[in-house]
Amino acid sequence: MPSNILLVDDDDLVRESLKRILEYNKIRVMTVCCVGFAKEALRLNDFSAVVSDVRMPDGTGVELHEWVAEHHPHLSRKFFFCSGGMSSELEAYISKSGCRLFNKPIDWNALVEAIHAVRSPSSPKLIAPDGASTRGL
Repeated sequence: MPSNILLVDDDDLVRESLKRILEYNKIRVMTVCCVGFAKEALRLNDFSAVVSDVRMPDGTGVELHEWVAEHHPHLSRKFFFCSGGMSSELEAYISKSGCRLFNKPIDWNALVEAIHAVRSPSSPKLIAPDGASTRGL
């Protein structure tokens, strides 16, 4: 059964590349470009996991994770961070959270395996908020 994941990254090229790789590996993906759209997508859908960039123009992946832990606690340990570099404070938070960090360039195989390891058995239809891409779903 395919996984439904939310992919959050402000870089169009990274977001679309990751989406293609994940979909090739039978993972259904909704993409959004910022923390605000991610929260809206999470309000409207059930996801198996969240993959989030650490730094975005409207907030951080850490802020998103804190929101997810409060509003969707079942996803707080199914949250994957991706980063091309970060501060020691962010790194300490991620380590303490128990979530996995994938440094860019991302090891695609490891990310796919991690997502499949936490996927849920159901795969509901995704509802896209404004600014989201569900192309290929």
